[in-house]
This record gives sequence, C-alpha cells and structure tokens, in this order.
Amino acid sequence: MKIRYKISTLMILLTVVIILLINFSYVRIVTWATDDFITRYLPPQITSAFLDVPSEDEIDWDDMQVQIDRALEEFDDLLYIAIYSTDTNEPRLIRTQVGLQNVMDELRKGDVDIKDARKVEILPQSDSQSASLRIVIGYIFPILDEMRSFIIGAALILILIFTIVAVIGSFFLAGGITKPIRKLVSAMQEASEGNLNIAVRVRSRDEVGQLAKVFNKMMYQLNEKTSELEHFAHTLEERVEREVAERRRRDEAEKQRLIREIQHAREVQMGLFPKSPPQIEGLDIWGVCYPAREVGGDFFDYLPLDENKSCIALGDVSGKGMRGAMNAVMAYGMLHAQARSFSSAATIISELNAALFTRMEETTFTTLSLGIIDVQAREIQLCNAGNPYPILLREGKASLLELSGMPLGIIPEIDYDEERLALIPGDVLVLYSDGISEAMTADDRMYGMDTLRKLIGTFPPGLSAQSVVERILQDVRRFVGDYPQSDDMTIIAARVYEVD
Repeated sequence: MKIRYKISTLMILLTVVIILLINFSYVRIVTWATDDFITRYLPPQITSAFLDVPSEDEIDWDDMQVQIDRALEEFDDLLYIAIYSTDTNEPRLIRTQVGLQNVMDELRKGDVDIKDARKVEILPQSDSQSASLRIVIGYIFPILDEMRSFIIGAALILILIFTIVAVIGSFFLAGGITKPIRKLVSAMQEASEGNLNIAVRVRSRDEVGQLAKVFNKMMYQLNEKTSELEHFAHTLEERVEREVAERRRRDEAEKQRLIREIQHAREVQMGLFPKSPPQIEGLDIWGVCYPAREVGGDFFDYLPLDENKSCIALGDVSGKGMRGAMNAVMAYGMLHAQARSFSSAATIISELNAALFTRMEETTFTTLSLGIIDVQAREIQLCNAGNPYPILLREGKASLLELSGMPLGIIPEIDYDEERLALIPGDVLVLYSDGISEAMTADDRMYGMDTLRKLIGTFPPGLSAQSVVERILQDVRRFVGDYPQSDDMTIIAARVYEVD
C-alpha cells in the first residue's frame, strides 16, 4: 500500500474514533443528567401521597389502592406502583397502567426490572421513623428516549459528514506530504538506470527536503566522479591498447623468430640425415624419418667403415621437440666417433652407452638399433639397445629378431650381445622406431610389431627397399587415420640382391 493511502486510512480512523468518543460521552452525560433529574425531582412529586404512609398493620389497603389508581391516572409516565413488605419480595399491592397485565405477572414473581422502565424505591416516613413497607415506582420517560434517538441519529450523520470530509482532506493532505517523496523515489529510479544528471526540486524544509538536498549533492559529486572515472578509463584503455598492440607485436616477432630458429634447427637436423642411400653393390638401402613436431628425437644414418663394410643405425632419444632434437644431435655425433673407432656392433654400442651416460640428464636415455653389413662375406652383425625388434623377410616369411638390450645412458658399464646373420639374396631387413610399432588411433588402439610383421610378410619378392618403406608408412597412416602423429616415425629397409 502506498504512503498516501496509509495516511488517509489512519486519518479516517482517527476522525471516526474521535467523533464516536465525543458522541458517546455526550449521550452518557445527557442520560446521567436526565436520570439524576428524575431521581431527584420526579419521585417527590408523584409520591407525595405516600410520604406519610402508616405501618403495615395500620394501613387501609382499600384507601391505598384508590390513592395509587388516582396517581396512575394523574401521571401518564407512571408504569406501575408496587408495595412490598420490607421482609419479603412478594408485593402486597400492585397497580399498573391499563394493558400491562404482563408487568403484573412479572412483578408477582419478584422484584424485577422491566425493559424501558426505570424504577425508584421510596421508603415512607412515619412519626416513629420506622418503615415496615417498601414502595417501588416504575416509570417511563419518552422524552429521554427521543432525546437519545435524536443524539444517536445526529451522531451518525456527523460521523458520515466528517468521514467524507476526512477522506477528501486526508487524501489531499497525504498527497501533499508524499509528493516530495514520490519525486525523490522517481529521481532515484532514474539514477539507478544511469541518468546521473538529475536533481530533485523540493520546497519543504522538513526531513524530506533535507534528504532531497543530500540526494542532489550526492548526484552532483557522483556525476563528477563518474566523469573522472570515464576519463581515467578512456586513458587507461588507450594505454592498454597500446601495450597490448606492442606486446602482440613483440610476441609475433618472438614467434616468428622461434619459428625461424625451429625451422633452422629442423634444416640442421634433417641435414644430418643421409641425403641419399649408399651405393653398395649387392645392397639396396632406403631410410626416412618423420618427426612428430618440427624437430624430433629420432635419427638414422649409414656409415661406411671400409671397402666391404657399412654400418646402418637407427636411434630414438627420449623426449620430443627441441630437447629431444638436441640430444639426438649429440647422440648422432658421438655415434659417428665410436663407429670409426671400433668394428664390432656390440663394442660400438657399449662404448657409446658409457659416453652418453656422462653427458645426458638422468631422465634421458637413447635406444639404438645398429647393424654392420659385410657385403663380401654376406653377413650382418646386429645389436639392439631398447629399440623394437628388427624384422627379417626371407623367402616370403617375416620374422621378429628378438634382440634386446638396455637403452643407452642409463647404466655406465654394460655389455651388449650381438647376433651374426648370414645374408642371402632376397633378404630384407627392417629397422624401425617405436613411432611405427606404437602408432595409436583415436580410440587408443596400437598398431603393434605383430601387425607390422604380418604386413612385411605379404610383400612380393624383388620389392625395392624404398617401396618397402613406403608401403609400411602407408599402412600405418591408414591404421591411424586422421589422428595426429604422436611420436617420431623412423624406418630403414635393407634388401640384399644377387650381383651379376
């Protein structure tokens, strides 16, 4: 409910209550005054004949009855006259107006009050000052009832008139009181919606007027502070935009620099790989490396040892990206140094392990597959240090060469086993990294060495080393599908053929 309605309702209630109290008090006062007048002055006038009533045993009841009838005839306002003995409630004599038999019946039952009748009790005065009788006079006073009805009717009319006046007056009064408050509420609503250029004009000097002045001052100060904040925000926004643009420019420049460096690192790493396979009579070799990122940790190489012997090596350094590439370059360089110093595959790997242990971090290791092929003797020395098992295709059957060994760089001194295999024309030897055998699909299925072995077993005789490599990579990519490459993939195939 709005304030003006609350004020109007309160004023109406107060008006009604005040009028009711005034009229109720007026009625009570008039009634009391009338009753007092009747009590004081009327009984002596209508009961003068009973002032000297003798005692009960001396009274002439017939004469008393005549006097009572005369009094009833003379005074129209008398309702009844009853004479009682002082020691009983049963009347000795009862006289009433004509047609009031019911009053007589009730009076005979005892001393009762009759509706709309007032009673007054008179004790007769005798010379002996003793009273053996009690006279009860009941009367009505129509003027009093008419006066009461008039007062009540006038009161109701006054209540109605004053209520209407109070409703109209309180409504306008409440409107005048709440008008400044409504202005203030409306201004606050606009301020909450973002309009700070607003002021409340209130002429009253009461608390509402003081509140309006405080509100106007607050809006003025808030508007000034908002302007300052907007200017500061605009300046800060321009500064931030300049800083962001400068940071983007520097980030872009840094990004391009890193891309160039990574590209250069990739070119350097790829430049370390053989540009073309060695031209060895009776031996067809082909190898490739596809890093998972711009640079990787896989490497491979062909190292000629003398006129009849050549070394093929495929390594995988733990880690990816630039870190793996740097470790791969280091392992690649150290492999070249060791391969030129020793002629045994097991010895080369053992010495390389000792050298890498002192230079690589504790969490870094290198796997390596190494083979020394003697074309004249038709023999190959194989040694494997943690790489997947090599696969040999001979006479249409592919077999896993279960050569195992500890990865390099973990334990400083360790002896590695090597296997010597006699080669016959048509043999194909495949070395590969775990990026081939452990290629994963989107639903975490692994390609596996057994799948690779079965694939190689389907290759027809006389297939070139390059074709072997390409068919293996094609099948791995088919298996993986669109899932991105997760590890470097490196593979070398060496095929022995008959020399004319």
